[in-house]
Amino acid sequence: MAPLPLSPSFPADILVLMVLMIISGIILLAIAFYALRYKQNPVTRPFVILLVLCAAWAFLESAIFFFSDPDSIISMDALEYSCFFFIPPALLVTIMVYLGMTWITRPKYVALLLAVPIISTSLLLSNDYHHLFFTEYGLREALNGLFFANVTIGPYFYVHFVFSNSLIGISFLLLGMHAWSNPGIFRKRDLLIIAGLAPPFVGEILTTFGSAPTPGVSWAPVLFMYMGVVLLYAIYRYQIFDIVPMARGLVWDSTPDPFFVTDIHGTVVDMNFAAASSFRLDPSAVIGHPVENLAASIPVIGHALTYGSSLNTVVLDESGGKKTYYEAGTLPIGNDKGKQAGMLVFFRDITSHKLLEQAMEQSEARYRKLLDSAPFPIVIVRRSDGSIMLLNDAMESLLKGERSEVISHPASQFFLDPSDITKMTDMLSTGTKLTDFESAMMNVKGETFWAYVSAMPVTLDDEPMLIVAVHDISDRKMAEELRTAQQKLNLLYGITRHDLLNKFMVFGGYLELLRRTEDRKARDEIIGKLEKNARDAQELMRFTHDYERIGISAPTWQSVQAVFQRAVGQLDLTGIEVKTDVGSVEILADALLEKVFYNLLENSIRHGETVTCISLRKEEDAGKGLRIIYEDNGSGITAEDKARLFHQGVGKNTGQGMFLSKEILQITMITIMEDGVPGKGVRFKLSVPSIYHRSPAA
Repeated sequence: MAPLPLSPSFPADILVLMVLMIISGIILLAIAFYALRYKQNPVTRPFVILLVLCAAWAFLESAIFFFSDPDSIISMDALEYSCFFFIPPALLVTIMVYLGMTWITRPKYVALLLAVPIISTSLLLSNDYHHLFFTEYGLREALNGLFFANVTIGPYFYVHFVFSNSLIGISFLLLGMHAWSNPGIFRKRDLLIIAGLAPPFVGEILTTFGSAPTPGVSWAPVLFMYMGVVLLYAIYRYQIFDIVPMARGLVWDSTPDPFFVTDIHGTVVDMNFAAASSFRLDPSAVIGHPVENLAASIPVIGHALTYGSSLNTVVLDESGGKKTYYEAGTLPIGNDKGKQAGMLVFFRDITSHKLLEQAMEQSEARYRKLLDSAPFPIVIVRRSDGSIMLLNDAMESLLKGERSEVISHPASQFFLDPSDITKMTDMLSTGTKLTDFESAMMNVKGETFWAYVSAMPVTLDDEPMLIVAVHDISDRKMAEELRTAQQKLNLLYGITRHDLLNKFMVFGGYLELLRRTEDRKARDEIIGKLEKNARDAQELMRFTHDYERIGISAPTWQSVQAVFQRAVGQLDLTGIEVKTDVGSVEILADALLEKVFYNLLENSIRHGETVTCISLRKEEDAGKGLRIIYEDNGSGITAEDKARLFHQGVGKNTGQGMFLSKEILQITMITIMEDGVPGKGVRFKLSVPSIYHRSPAA
């Protein structure tokens, strides 16, 4: 391959320009790389694109000096132009996004901005066929044997020129208008950005009209170095990537709450329209004067200055013949060095809230007097969000808590089963009268009770409400449960008495055989059967004792980990590894919960045959509650035994353990099932409803 025709040497002034252009490109790329740290800022992407295009322009302009043959110079010049075509749209998008006009990034607007640059690039690259961009395109010797493009402008060039410079002009006009409307540090920041961006574009215009210091060489890429230095200063001095101005003047004056800004000496430097309107002030007579002058003439401002540092001071303004309540405060304003540069004095009009609060207090007093005269528990519930607005003394006593622990809280938190709320809401929404709906409830202390709930929709102060009456039926419910328990016990006693009679009949039969048998081996076998029969009778009596204790005391919150470990401690588990992974979870269960785990462990030891590992863990049950999983690696349970595993009297021993476990768990609606694989071990799943489990903070 033939070597590229490079210029053999460079004059000193051209060499300096080349170096400056290369340095400019490097600086711009470095700033672009730094800007990528702020990807969350919407201005970052167009700003980086602008810098990359400018850097490419600088590198291509410097590269032209390396070539001396016409084709290479013309090709490099075309590439340089192609970069420049896209710089004005990138500049406009960057400035508009910086000013908060992010709509410019919508695809349809971006497409419109890119249409002319794309057409310009296409016409430039195909200029030899139509000469619309340049009518003549050649070379001329400009400096010490160096050649530069010599062109005659074609008709389309003017389209490109007007379009590009219009975008540049609009960009600086928008930024200038924004700077003019901003005070202090914001104006300085915008003016600094203008000072950094403008010179390269001015340099390019001068080059276009032949007024550049070096004929044939664009000074814009050289001035990019200046632009980069100024932008670096703006980034570090004013954190232009940390805060993007979002039409500050519009936001400031559109804010309905009054604001004043003072400098470090207490002089008012700015105020919004709401401040002038609310306190009937002329900004020209206030700005530039001490804020103490305002405090002397308008007491509410003096009150805010004196007590407003707490940020929630409520002040009353009675000037102008009407009462206006404000939440007033002051906030320090810091500069970029972290030192206080001034103070923001703000007021938030809370008149409507205050008047509503006073009206509600008056209404609440009337309603409370009416409610307290009722002898039964009543609450008033707001229908929009289900929160409790009022309650009477009887309800406060029933819930065993202070009013502050009930009012504004959702009524649903006092119902054990969330589905009850859904059912009652559905009934009320269809117009069905809600009377004596039976539900399990919970007081402030977490104690459960049963109640009849009745509700009637009403409108109070133009707001839909529910008057809810609650009738405690715990005593009646307990009596029903006692009757049910008595029936179950009577049934159990009948079954157990029958089983014991059978055992005694078998016992008597074996004794008769023992009297008649002389053979020692046969006698030993009969004695063994007698002993087993006696143990079975003993187990039946123990089961009866445990069963009649179910439900005697109210269910309590119990740590699964602690209860399981107590059960483990009662058995000899030598050679068996026990693993638990239930965390701090607690379940609401009968006091005999420990007996459930004891039965599971004992069955693993007695019937598992090859058990070497037992585990207890928990898992969420897809919004339905919690599962507690008990597993071992023993012989498992056959499919035949699984079907009747929890029936009374079924099993390899007395057949009462699993039945008893099921009954204990059912007290708090916990279900138990077994789905292990025969030959690989058992797996018992205890499904706990969501209202009956919790995980206290450690």
